[in-house]
Amino acid sequence: MTLYRFKAITPAGRLFEGEMEAGSARLVIERLRDEGHFPIGAAPAAPRPRLLAHLAREPGFRGANAGDLAVTTREFATLTGAGVALDRALEILSGLAGRPALRAALADVRARLQGGASIADALAARAETFPPYYVNMIRAGEASGQLAPVLARLADYLERSRALAGTVRSALVYPAVLIAMAGLSLVLVLTVVLPEFEPLFAEAGRQLPAATQVVRAFGRITRDYWWLAALLVFAAAAALRRDMTLPTAAPAGTGCSCACRS
Repeated sequence: MTLYRFKAITPAGRLFEGEMEAGSARLVIERLRDEGHFPIGAAPAAPRPRLLAHLAREPGFRGANAGDLAVTTREFATLTGAGVALDRALEILSGLAGRPALRAALADVRARLQGGASIADALAARAETFPPYYVNMIRAGEASGQLAPVLARLADYLERSRALAGTVRSALVYPAVLIAMAGLSLVLVLTVVLPEFEPLFAEAGRQLPAATQVVRAFGRITRDYWWLAALLVFAAAAALRRDMTLPTAAPAGTGCSCACRS
């Protein structure tokens, strides 16, 4: 049996969160439905190792990364598909949001919706959180009266993109470690080992081979301009992080301890 964290809505309309032991997330959802609750989602409660959690992080927009947006979109699709009003759905999503920036963005979208704006226009006003393709898909679903199916497809797309990005990042860890170790070894040779041979080179009494002279020149450059190399590494890392953002164009027990909040 696995411990699952779940989110659901009570028959009275209150947000309902807790933990339940079950064989699968589907069984948790079925049990919540049997008890009269409306389940939003369920996931294993066991935390992942810190390294895996770090590798799963994705850079993205300031208000939400790919994981935040995928989870919120899936919950939004579930709520709208169950007939919950957009205003109430946004209120629930704002309460569920973990990041303060995302919570504030959802609250602002709800306020704009209450002010008479369409859901697409309200989302477009928070472009730092909701990318253009996301807003355009919502606008199309709103115009066709198929908002819930569009949200479900968006959630599927975001979840697939997130899984693919996580797979690519995990696959790059090993070669990245090898490259880093090779670079560190080269720096040590040029800055620590090579200077020990300089007296021998001076006592040789003849011109050194071209390859040796090139290595000595690289060693001097590394020792004198190491700070420039460090700046280049940091700049390359920053550029890579900037490019690894969300896409801008579109193409998923026995015990129970619970806590409710309205």
